[in-house]
Amino acid sequence: MQSFQTSIVDPLEMYETLFCPPPVLHSRIAPTEWDDWRGGLVHGVVHDESAYALGGITGHAGLFSTAADMGRFVQCWLAGGVYRNRRLLRAETVAAATSFQGPYLRLAADPPPLYSGLGWMLNRENYMGTAPAGTYGHTGFTGPVLVVVPHHRLAVIILSNRTYPRRGERTHLPVTAAVVAAALA
Repeated sequence: MQSFQTSIVDPLEMYETLFCPPPVLHSRIAPTEWDDWRGGLVHGVVHDESAYALGGITGHAGLFSTAADMGRFVQCWLAGGVYRNRRLLRAETVAAATSFQGPYLRLAADPPPLYSGLGWMLNRENYMGTAPAGTYGHTGFTGPVLVVVPHHRLAVIILSNRTYPRRGERTHLPVTAAVVAAALA
């Protein structure tokens, strides 16, 4: 079985993407949050409490990266699973992952359901703004956002931190939607 390193990181040349970064890299990583449970500032380790308890390597949290590496990741998706003339994902996989697979979650009776592909959020106005249909992306709890607009062959990568020094409401999402709108203008 292939590892994350051999199937994603190496072929996409994402050499600044890793789990559990060593202390020598912490100066390049923004502090996450003051956490009383951990007895101080969370910095350079996974923020998610469950992922932290599991050693920092999980499928839902703990990945550290750079905008440049995320850009290479998005290039592969925009090219239908190809990066530098090498097929990494089948075109059918990309199509299925970035198309409607069913409502994700309904938080209340009034708002419309949130739609998802396989691992991607689809057409989420709350952080994608008025991006055209077919837009997909993902958010991270601490604030990073990735929005892919295939119609314009555009990616918006925002590496922000909404939890420092303490977590609160997700007030960054309207700002993200405005950034996406400005990128589309």
